[in-house]
Amino acid sequence: MRIGTSSVHQSTLQMNQLDPRHINNNKPKTQAQTPEQSFGEVFFNAINQVNKDQNISEQMQQDAILAPDSVNIAEIMIATEKARLSVSMLRSVTERVSRAYTDIVNIR
Repeated sequence: MRIGTSSVHQSTLQMNQLDPRHINNNKPKTQAQTPEQSFGEVFFNAINQVNKDQNISEQMQQDAILAPDSVNIAEIMIATEKARLSVSMLRSVTERVSRAYTDIVNIR
């Protein structure tokens, strides 16, 4: 079976109509972020999330001290472990980024 150019072009047109992410779509393109900005934003958002996790854990621990019946001990343990893991992961990512930067500088 041989496929002609017109059938391939026709299939491409049908794909464009099904999904706007396909090649040759006619939608206007938005301004893309630079990799530095997007990495910085992702890293800043990760730090903010770690901070939120820490604050939630501390607040639940304070609530457990002030009003022990208002908070479930399992929820406190989960929040505390989530905060600990998020700090650990952030530390690991920070160390790897620092190591990668050092490697890049030493390549020169």
